[in-house]
Amino acid sequence: MPGLLLKKFSDGSILAGYLDDSTTILNDRFAPQEYGVASKKSNTALAKTVDEVIAEMKKNGELDKLIQKWGIK
Repeated sequence: MPGLLLKKFSDGSILAGYLDDSTTILNDRFAPQEYGVASKKSNTALAKTVDEVIAEMKKNGELDKLIQKWGIK
């Protein structure tokens, strides 16, 4: 798609996969997007582990580093 302009209707990390020399991602943004993790409702052990890991990543700054690295925010 030569000369394509992509508006950030999706997060930048996804749109970055469409970049080439003739494509530009515009800085315009719509509303922020929430992210989530899904698992089987009965798999409470997995849900607990994911919650704990995400909480720790928020606490130690690792989540913010990944958000910055991948241009998600």
